[in-house]
Amino acid sequence: MIEATRAKGLAQLEEFLPRAADYYQKNRNYDLGPEDRRGVSGLSPYITHRLITESEVAEAVIEQHRPKDAESFLQEVCWRTYWKGWLEGRPLVYQAWRRLVKEDSRHWPQREDFRKAVEGKTGITCFDAWVEELKATGYLHNHTRMWFASIWIFTLKLPWSLGAQFFMQHLLDGDVASNTLSWRWVAGLQTKGKHYLATAKNIEKFTKGRFRPEGVLAEQATALNGPPHPPYKSPISFPFQASEQLGDKYALLLTGDDLCPEIGVTGEMKPERILSLPVDALQEADEFSQKVLTFKKEALADARHRAEAHFGCPSEQLEPGCDPAGALGEWMKAGGLNAVIYYEPFIGPWKDLVGQLSTRDVGVKFFPLRRPWDGLLHPHAGKGYFHFKKYALPQVVRARGRFGPKKVVT
Repeated sequence: MIEATRAKGLAQLEEFLPRAADYYQKNRNYDLGPEDRRGVSGLSPYITHRLITESEVAEAVIEQHRPKDAESFLQEVCWRTYWKGWLEGRPLVYQAWRRLVKEDSRHWPQREDFRKAVEGKTGITCFDAWVEELKATGYLHNHTRMWFASIWIFTLKLPWSLGAQFFMQHLLDGDVASNTLSWRWVAGLQTKGKHYLATAKNIEKFTKGRFRPEGVLAEQATALNGPPHPPYKSPISFPFQASEQLGDKYALLLTGDDLCPEIGVTGEMKPERILSLPVDALQEADEFSQKVLTFKKEALADARHRAEAHFGCPSEQLEPGCDPAGALGEWMKAGGLNAVIYYEPFIGPWKDLVGQLSTRDVGVKFFPLRRPWDGLLHPHAGKGYFHFKKYALPQVVRARGRFGPKKVVT
């Protein structure tokens, strides 16, 4: 399994940079198997947990390549940001997916066709190989994820909700927004009437003949039906810098959505203590594979160690138990602290967990922040990607990936 550290993420970025332009553009759609991943960056697990930031990645690429030459890769970085911004403005879509998972889990896991799919025993050679690869490595090529989802939905006729959950169980780079909305897009729910169908010809071409699933795929199917999107509401505008009301008796809170506290405005702060939340406290923790749980825990441990060294103060993991707000209040009181500052998590399990810390007043003031990359780009994500790209990509290029903190809310 790959190493869940910032140092490894930066090393992977350095290794990838020479291929980020022309080579990536020509080879990114080819899945040559787990032994040859030169066509992709390998950065997604680190970006998902923000062991490295999108801003750092974009800056490094633009510094080494002309933006036009590296546009294909920069667009992939922007796609991740677009999905996050889209879901931030429509949290009901995430909640609806979680309800579907709960409903579909009552019956489908007991069915033989479902068990064969998740065990890689469908008889569809490519699909079964991808199940094995996903479980063994925690990764699938992005193009393969589309093929996989299409076969799951239209050939095997399994519920898309549980396919999205299966990915989140096993992907080291599992991202709630990218994963949920990509599965919806394949199914035809994200862009009404537009779905994605995997074909034997396409799979053969982009695996360079490794797989030839002739005559076994549903290459004609109707898009799934679903309710219309809820209206887009602009995400809460969290500040980019700390309020003057923060004072000096505060803790810095780490969550699995942002594990790079020494980079950005928080890197200039002087917290009294560092506090992290445990992966096991997430509502979805029991759904993760052991590989994913281990990666997330090691990434958090790496962030705590770096934070201790950078800020020169101790770190501790909160055990929230049945009363997260009460546990936080007691911990803060014991340390003589009255405020906590943190990067606001995105829609998903970490946001849900942080929300439980403030269910009642325990004498703690909360100061959530947003990185400028998110705060400046998410507002453009209310419509389609091409609208987002029109505004977001030029901003990224003009700023050369660097978005400085300007907005202060007191």
